[in-house]
Amino acid sequence: MKELSLEELHEIGKEIRSAAMLRTRPTAVKFITNPEEFPPKLRFPYKDLDCKVTPCQAHNMVRTWGISLGMTVEDFVNMPCGLFWGFGLEVNGEKFDEERVPKYWVEEMDFFKDEEAGMNLLKAAPRIPQGKYMGIVMSPLERTRVMPDVVVAYGDPAQIYRLILALNFARGTGIKGNFSGAGALCLQGVIPTFLDREPRVFNPGGGERGIAMTQDNELGVVIPTERLQETVEGLKRGKAGAGKYPVNAYLHFTATHHPYEGLGITKITR
Repeated sequence: MKELSLEELHEIGKEIRSAAMLRTRPTAVKFITNPEEFPPKLRFPYKDLDCKVTPCQAHNMVRTWGISLGMTVEDFVNMPCGLFWGFGLEVNGEKFDEERVPKYWVEEMDFFKDEEAGMNLLKAAPRIPQGKYMGIVMSPLERTRVMPDVVVAYGDPAQIYRLILALNFARGTGIKGNFSGAGALCLQGVIPTFLDREPRVFNPGGGERGIAMTQDNELGVVIPTERLQETVEGLKRGKAGAGKYPVNAYLHFTATHHPYEGLGITKITR
């Protein structure tokens, strides 16, 4: 499969957003191995915005504000997500590692009954090897300046349904999803899709909704870059009203009774 050009990616970003009528922009995410890969004039949260952020917080800036952001270890706020992205971080000299993360989930977040339950998630969670990448770039797909590894899109359940149908059009194998409630964009979204190249649907968790302001009606989908072209093809091919957004409701019938009282209409005849 030939690599898409940046111009082709821009058009795909516009087509996905338009066809699914997404409120926010599909976002290109790229893992960076050396500083030269960062595009010029890229903004960084700590240096340019005077704050440290979580990955979901940076991502929501990108998809809602339309800016491009880079992140290195100095931009990450001290939370467990840094461990899974390969940037092991410290809080007051205490490092988020295999022992600290389950304690944090239990004692500070109250996500699990005990540390054993937290450790079960930790062992199952995908992660980027420590130190393999020195940063990430997030950019609106419709004007990205980097070739992304994955693309993330958010929408309401009906909009994500539209994208699931499009993703499934060429293969019919279904879309993965793993719902634990913790670190969804990271642990159930970007990182596993980056590693195994399979698209995923995820339900944003409480941390993302509380810190990154993700809305209560939003779901997310992560698409490997090599699946973008077939996704757009699927979006173009849907003909049935049930496969479009908004879904075409069935209204072709003769009403016999009006559902509301007090309107002076008790029976409707042709």
